[in-house]
Amino acid sequence: MGTAELTVERFDEPDYMHEELVVEIALDDQFKSSELGWAATTRVLIAINPPETGWDAAGDIYSTLSEIGDTEARVFQLQASCDLGELAQSRTNEIAHYCHRGNLSDATINGKGVRSLCGVYFVPTRDHQALPVCETCEQLYNQLP
Repeated sequence: MGTAELTVERFDEPDYMHEELVVEIALDDQFKSSELGWAATTRVLIAINPPETGWDAAGDIYSTLSEIGDTEARVFQLQASCDLGELAQSRTNEIAHYCHRGNLSDATINGKGVRSLCGVYFVPTRDHQALPVCETCEQLYNQLP
């Protein structure tokens, strides 16, 4: 179907330590823009870092940030899943985020993703009133004029 190349880089900044994960996915021509190609891409991303809403996309390159040690722990979880013959499961977004109302309307109707104030990319599919509000989004919203 294609190839996926994963790069993990660790950043030790004075006020924030994190790992950046970058995945380059090169699908064979017959699978580009196909449902099967997208399903395979999603499977790869979910296997590496389950919250699919946490990935940024730029063409065929996907990136996300995680806490130091999360990637190593995920490798052990994946090995256990492989040993049991189970697929990696996605985790849906469990908090409500703030984003531009016009973007939200279009995304909800057309099933497109939007970027929240805190930077999370998500496709609105759940009732936001049933979820707790993202503290970062709320703080940023309260700072707007």
